[in-house]
Amino acid sequence: MVVLGGLIVAALNFAWPAHAEARVELTDERSVGDERRTVVMTMRLRVEPDGQSDRLVVRLSDAKLVSLDGVSPGDTDPAHTLAAVGRVMKCITPTMVVGHDGRYLETRDLDALARGVLGAVGLPSLPAGSEAFSQLLSDAAAEDWSTWVGSWLGNQPAAGEWTETERDMQLRGATVPVRLTRRGLTPSAPDGRTRLEASAVYPSESVRQYTRGFLIDMAREARELGDDDPVASVRFLENAQYSPLTTTLTVELETATMRPLFAERTRSFAAAKGKHKVEGREKRTHRFTWVAD
Repeated sequence: MVVLGGLIVAALNFAWPAHAEARVELTDERSVGDERRTVVMTMRLRVEPDGQSDRLVVRLSDAKLVSLDGVSPGDTDPAHTLAAVGRVMKCITPTMVVGHDGRYLETRDLDALARGVLGAVGLPSLPAGSEAFSQLLSDAAAEDWSTWVGSWLGNQPAAGEWTETERDMQLRGATVPVRLTRRGLTPSAPDGRTRLEASAVYPSESVRQYTRGFLIDMAREARELGDDDPVASVRFLENAQYSPLTTTLTVELETATMRPLFAERTRSFAAAKGKHKVEGREKRTHRFTWVAD
C-alpha cells in the first residue's frame, strides 16, 4: 500500500498463475420497462500459457444453462424457449488472450465462435456482414475481462477511500467527456482480498448509437411504436430525450494475484418521449470458484 498526495492507495499487479482453473457462474439480467429476463449458467474457465510467449490464454468452455427466469432445464418448456436460449448461450464461450501485465490483447478463434452462435439460432453458415457480429462478440469478451481485471490494474483506492475525475474517453469512435468515480470497499473476508467499485457516467447524446436496439425495445414498451414499423423506430430514436448512461463495476479479487472471486457490471439508461419514460437496465454478474493450486 502506498500514499499518493495524502490518499491511501492499494497497488494491484496482475499475477495469475500460468495454469489455473475455475468454475464460473454467470447471471445475466436485462430489463426494459416491465419486461425482464434473467439467465443463469455455469462455465469452466481454464488458464494456460500461449505457447512460448509470456501471454496467457483464458478459455471458457462447458457452458450449461441453469435457469431462465427461474425455470430450470428439467421443468416443462412448452414454448421451447428454455431450450432455444440454452443452445445460444452455451455457444458464447470466448477464448481470451491477455498480456503478462493483464492487458487484454485479442479474442481468439472469432469465426468459429460466431459460427457456433449463429448456428445455434438456425443459420448454417456465416451470412454477409457477419464481421460486425464477430466484432460484437469480441467487444463483449473484452468488456468482461475489463470487469474482472482490466479496470483494476495499478493504483486503486484503499477501503474507505475514493477518487473522482473527469476525462475524455473513446465511445464508438467518438471522444466524449466521462465522469469517473472509484471507491475502495470493505472486502467480505479481512485477509487477502480487495473489493473495489468504479462508476462512469457518459453524457446522454453520446450513447444514442450504443443503446439503439435497446431503446427501440423501450419505445415499443412505452407504446410509442408498433412492432414492425422501422420508420417510427428511427423517428423515436431521433426525437427521444435520453438520460446519461451509467456503468458501475464492482469486483472482489485476490489481492496477491488479481484473480476475481466476484465481478459485476451494471448499466442503466432511460429514454422519454412525450409523457412516456421507460428505463432500461443490464446486470452481468460472474462468481468464480478457483480450483486449489
